[in-house]
Amino acid sequence: MLPRSLSPLPPRRSAHSRRLQRGITRFEVGLAVAALMLTFSGALYGLTKTRSDDRAANSERAANLILNAASDYVAQQGTGCPTVSSLKRDEFLENTVPTSDAWGARFRILCREDELRVHSAGADAKNEGDDVRVTRPRS
Repeated sequence: MLPRSLSPLPPRRSAHSRRLQRGITRFEVGLAVAALMLTFSGALYGLTKTRSDDRAANSERAANLILNAASDYVAQQGTGCPTVSSLKRDEFLENTVPTSDAWGARFRILCREDELRVHSAGADAKNEGDDVRVTRPRS
């Protein structure tokens, strides 16, 4: 038997070296792209969810400020139901407090016999489940 270096046949390569030589297949590229897209969409969802939660929290804070001012108004005036504009005009509410929620729907003040409520339509601009509502018993 001839030594390998003198053999007429080329030396056999290992499966690993053959795989390295052929390069990356389309399937492997597609798999990598799919993995990257899943990672990106998960991160984007997380950012969007956080932003939406922040908007809701900011709107609720503004609604609470308006509710406090409306309570002060009702306690001082005794009758009537204020609007957000009248609260600002009569200086019960600072001018820096927004009159609309984070999605652009205006806050409304509802005065009932037993409660005060500050309400806005929320993200979908419909009076449904995702509305911003803050309620306090009328004193």
